[in-house]
Amino acid sequence: MDGSTMHAFLTNRFPGLLLILLFASCAPMTTGERIRRDINGFQSLPTKDQAAVQRGELGYGMTPKAVQFVLGEPSEVFHGAFQRHDTMRWNYNVLQSEWYGNGSSDVYYPEFDPFYPGRSTHLELIHRLKRVATVLFVDGKLKSWE
Repeated sequence: MDGSTMHAFLTNRFPGLLLILLFASCAPMTTGERIRRDINGFQSLPTKDQAAVQRGELGYGMTPKAVQFVLGEPSEVFHGAFQRHDTMRWNYNVLQSEWYGNGSSDVYYPEFDPFYPGRSTHLELIHRLKRVATVLFVDGKLKSWE
């Protein structure tokens, strides 16, 4: 059975299976999973950082690699300089969905609200990035996080 035949078979027999597999592949990895994927990188960390990573904690002076084991890949990376020191800021973002609007607007939609001209309900679903964590490195060492 080739790939397209298998896809057709699964889609016809188990339509929800492909969605479940897709969403399962999007689940964030845990610290333990990141360590298992790069055991050599983990073992190359200083002993103090290895212990902190295993606890899922950040500590001053950690390398970017150690922070990556704890928090995963950053969403954004910014490089800079401050007082002759190299700086790097990592932002971690998530996509947040929410309803926007207060339930009414001053726009008149006669086809939707013929008995109350001049007012109608107006809600829309918006998606925006929300920053959930920021870490700052100075000269390749973790300086601060929030």
